[in-house]
Amino acid sequence: MESGPNTTEQKRTSRSGAFGCAGLPRTSVMVIVTAPGYRRRQLTCPTSAAPDRVVAITLVPSEAGGKRTITVRGLTVTVEDETYLELDAGGQRLTVQEYINRAKAELFQYAPDEGALRRLWLDPAKRKELLGALLQLNASPEMIAALLSLPDADAYDVLASIAFGREPLSRDDRARAFAARNGDFMGSFPPAAREVLIALLDKYRLGGVDELEQSEVLRTPPFDRMGFAPGVARRFGDPARFRAAVQSLTRRLL
Repeated sequence: MESGPNTTEQKRTSRSGAFGCAGLPRTSVMVIVTAPGYRRRQLTCPTSAAPDRVVAITLVPSEAGGKRTITVRGLTVTVEDETYLELDAGGQRLTVQEYINRAKAELFQYAPDEGALRRLWLDPAKRKELLGALLQLNASPEMIAALLSLPDADAYDVLASIAFGREPLSRDDRARAFAARNGDFMGSFPPAAREVLIALLDKYRLGGVDELEQSEVLRTPPFDRMGFAPGVARRFGDPARFRAAVQSLTRRLL
C-alpha cells in the first residue's frame, strides 16, 4: 500500500483474506494486491475518518500455466503468477513491484513531484530524455500500463499514478475532459483550423502526446485531404501559429 510518494507499507492478509490499516492520511491511498495464481490488482481507495470501513477487492485467476509474455515497443517481459517477471535482456528476475519501484526511483531523479513531471512532459526534449532513461532499465510507461492492466491510460497518467498516486485517466477520458472545458479555446479558431485540432485530438486518443508532435502524422488521413503539412498550416495562417495552437492543445490536455 502506498500513502505517499515515498511511503510504502506491506501487509499480509489473514486466513480469511482480510487486512486492516490505521493512521492513514485523510485522502486516498494506492492499494496493490497480489496472490499466487491470481492477477495483480492496483486501485486507489479513499480513506475514511470512520473506523472499520470495508473495501472488497476481488482477484481474478491468472492465465493457464501462470505465465504470460508481454511485448511493447521492443521491450519483452515474462510475467509469472502476476507477481514475478523476467526481463528479456539477461533474464533478470524481479517482482512486479520491484520493477515498478525501480522505474519510480528513476522518475524521481527527473521529477520530484507531479508539477515537475507535468512541466517535463510538456517539454519534448526532456520527455524524451526521461523515457530514454527508463528504457535503459527495460521500462516504459506502456510496459507498466500493460503490467497494471491499464491499456488505455495516457503515458503521463501511468507515471503519475505509480509515483504520486494519481488516479490514472485514459486518453479518451482526457480528450472528453478537454472538450468539456475548452469550448472557448476551440471557438477562438475558424472552422477550418478547428477541424485540424479535432482531428489531432483523435490522434491523441490513439497514441498520446507524441502523436501531436510528430510531423509524420500530417501525412496521414484526414490531413492528406487538407493538403498535408502546408495545407494544415495555412488553415492557421502560418506554421508558427499552427505550432502555437498544437502546444496550447497539449498543455490543455494535461
